[in-house]
Amino acid sequence: CEAGELDFGILKARRVPFGVYEQRTPGTYMTRIRCTAGTVTPTQFAALADLADRYGSPFLHLTTRQDIQIHDVSIGQIPSLLRDLAAIGLSSRGGGGNTVRNILGSPEAGHDKDEVFDIGPWVDALTDRLIREKDSWNLPRKFKISFASSDKDTALAGFNDLGFYPVPGPSGEPGFESWAAGGLGGKPRTALLLRPWIPASQAHVVTLAIKKFFDANGNRRNKRQARLRFLRDRFGDEGLLEKLNQAIDQELASGFEPLVPQSRSPAPAWTGSVGTPGPGYAVWLSRNVEIHPKTETALVRVPVLLGDVDTDTARAFGNGLEPFGTDVIRLGLRQDLVLVGVPVGRLPDLHTLLAPLGLAKTTGGVEDVVACTGADTCKLGMCFPKGATRALVDAAAKAGLADNAFEGLRVHISGCPNSCAQHMLADLGFFGAARRQGQRMYPAYRVVVGGVLGRGKARLAHDIGQVAAKSLPEFVTKVVADWRESGVTDFGTWIDGPGEERVKAIAAPYENVPDWDTDNSYYFDWGAT
Repeated sequence: CEAGELDFGILKARRVPFGVYEQRTPGTYMTRIRCTAGTVTPTQFAALADLADRYGSPFLHLTTRQDIQIHDVSIGQIPSLLRDLAAIGLSSRGGGGNTVRNILGSPEAGHDKDEVFDIGPWVDALTDRLIREKDSWNLPRKFKISFASSDKDTALAGFNDLGFYPVPGPSGEPGFESWAAGGLGGKPRTALLLRPWIPASQAHVVTLAIKKFFDANGNRRNKRQARLRFLRDRFGDEGLLEKLNQAIDQELASGFEPLVPQSRSPAPAWTGSVGTPGPGYAVWLSRNVEIHPKTETALVRVPVLLGDVDTDTARAFGNGLEPFGTDVIRLGLRQDLVLVGVPVGRLPDLHTLLAPLGLAKTTGGVEDVVACTGADTCKLGMCFPKGATRALVDAAAKAGLADNAFEGLRVHISGCPNSCAQHMLADLGFFGAARRQGQRMYPAYRVVVGGVLGRGKARLAHDIGQVAAKSLPEFVTKVVADWRESGVTDFGTWIDGPGEERVKAIAAPYENVPDWDTDNSYYFDWGAT
């Protein structure tokens, strides 16, 4: 392209399936690196920091689909970046486009005290199969798969094209309950129950059958109607389920190679002495750490504001975790990090590693808010969720909200209706919009509430109003304060009771904005000039 030998349209068709997207600033590109079920080794995490410094901006961005993004890469450097990714065992292939995307898995997998069995080895095996299949790379639209570790559904299996929940078989053998045709983008839908149980060894044949059916029947003429869930409009829910089950039966009858779980590297044995706890350790231990009752190992949650980790921090984090083994880091689905399999005796040393890096902040704060990059870098973004979230940090402090005021509350902010921040499954969610006052446009957010997670319980949030972008931080703090004052501990329970009307009443004064001549600050978004 730089030499004028390749049309930019042809380049787009080639680069997008490799997770390379043009950013808002001309000539800059984002590269999205897939990390199966959020797994990445400490060595790889540190190496990605080096690559970001070499090719892009000095930070790594953690996504809501367990990918890692490097931003602001020039097109001429993309080939070298992709080669360097391959050298450390990573790839961006399937990071975008009409492909089988990165398969999600609950970050707690293998360390979830409620799980029937560890889904991780099965996700690894399915990924290995799918990336080898030619029809995974030219589908009518993207195809998203998710594996939950338990009924809590921390992998959002109830909102994907294909979702799996671990369920024991008649003799206790591992198997999955499968759901299909869900999604969070345009015309979002919760998934439909496909089969109440399949042997885990058939996870690939079920996936292959659904993928082939989607390949043959998906809308290739209109990408806005191309996802698997839109076939529900064509066939009806029951009709689509019948056709999908027929496709599975045909695939089973034609013979298939059973899926075999891939083994994961065990954590290294540790026999050292327990370190001395540092300042803040006790609160961190009580809020961020879950100790498995059987294994006596810990799962540690690491909140990351906006999912952005500067490269110096990422490098020190990865290098510092190398003694903990290769399978200690998991990328969460809330732009966070989860550390698994940590020996209890090593927790003081882990806190000592994280605290100076700013990664020992307790859960339940504004760091837990999920926000996409929005108009900061995305060409589709209407609003600036990152700027609004930073302003929310200040607004929460000004309002005197405790540092755990957001505990148990899922706040998601998307810069447009496309749901990259997954606002449609939020307790309290927002998506960007442009509104008009007189002859001028101003940034605003639609407000949605009431999303529910859980096997067989998935529910989409619903629209209840609008607030000006400038007012979002103040609005959120008032909603949180009102909920806390109610004494109801669960936000969803509060919303299903008196909360929804309370949120509507709080939003009402923020829906309209003054004229430009009265106060033009409402016409500028957070972080925009």
